[in-house]
Amino acid sequence: MPILFTFVGALLGFVSGRLKDWFDDRKTKNTFLKAIRIELSVARRHLEGTLKDASETRGQLNTRAPRALHLVTAFQTGIYSSQIGKLKNVFDPLVIEVIQFYDKLTNLERVKSRLTVVSFELATESRMPLT
Repeated sequence: MPILFTFVGALLGFVSGRLKDWFDDRKTKNTFLKAIRIELSVARRHLEGTLKDASETRGQLNTRAPRALHLVTAFQTGIYSSQIGKLKNVFDPLVIEVIQFYDKLTNLERVKSRLTVVSFELATESRMPLT
């Protein structure tokens, strides 16, 4: 009889441990997604500002004093960077979509950096007198 109680106790301990892990993973994923939503809203405002600046600069291209386009090239991704490692399971369609989005965001940073360099080059070339 004591072996049966030991077996049932071990089984209950195993099941409760697995259930607790499942709840903890779910809580971690939900907290991660909420934090990412906040970070992405900041990135959205950043992109809206970039679009506004690019539109204003584009409107001044035909003037005699071209203006260089100053693009901040780095997005704030601290929440993503610090929290992605805490997820035990990333095999969730929404988490995979977030990971893919942040991968594309790094490519956008490279494009913005290149546009800034080209903008400065064009602005300085147009200010140089032709000899």
